[in-house]
Amino acid sequence: MQEPLRKIRHFGHLLATQYQTKLGNGAELIDKMHSATDRMGSLIDDLLTFAQLNNESTTFETVDLNQILTEVCSDLEVPIRQQQASVTIDPLPHIQANAWQMRQLFQNLLSNALKYVAPGVCPIIHIRSQGPQIYLRDRADSFYRIEVSDNGIGFNEQYQEKIFEAFQRLHSRSTYTGTGLGLTIVRNIVENHGGRITARSQENQGSTFQLYLKA
Repeated sequence: MQEPLRKIRHFGHLLATQYQTKLGNGAELIDKMHSATDRMGSLIDDLLTFAQLNNESTTFETVDLNQILTEVCSDLEVPIRQQQASVTIDPLPHIQANAWQMRQLFQNLLSNALKYVAPGVCPIIHIRSQGPQIYLRDRADSFYRIEVSDNGIGFNEQYQEKIFEAFQRLHSRSTYTGTGLGLTIVRNIVENHGGRITARSQENQGSTFQLYLKA
């Protein structure tokens, strides 16, 4: 699915570099084409991830969440550095989980925390854990509660269910890029692990996502 997009990007790049002096206002159109193909590429990636989560059985192993977060922060090293973000990670537990899905989960949450900040604000992200003696009212299992907090733009809590629905956006695409699938993928991963996710937030006061993962 990505191959046609790669060709469009390639030919667009050739046009922009080899015919730059002849394009005139057409250069702006090529820039828009590049932006559109980037958005489509991100959407295809998220759709493939979403389909994989729904179609594959989940294999569990002992997963060190500290190692998972180290890998995620390494993957996000460039935006973290560019935005002068502060990422603080308290000691996290080892759980029975699917490592690939855990990486997807935390990469989506941290990417959102880096993205949804007011202009000129350096992101501050804090990840901490409580448990394992955390119990939910309707569940017999004990859980760890992993909290991912940020100082971003936040949201009105009347939308705390809507944000997890596929293709639902609280902001225009021109203001904040994205596919509308990131938090849907996060919720599916948590539910694949027999857990639950909730969110607390206030507009312009940051957000905290609470992940309940089986101990």
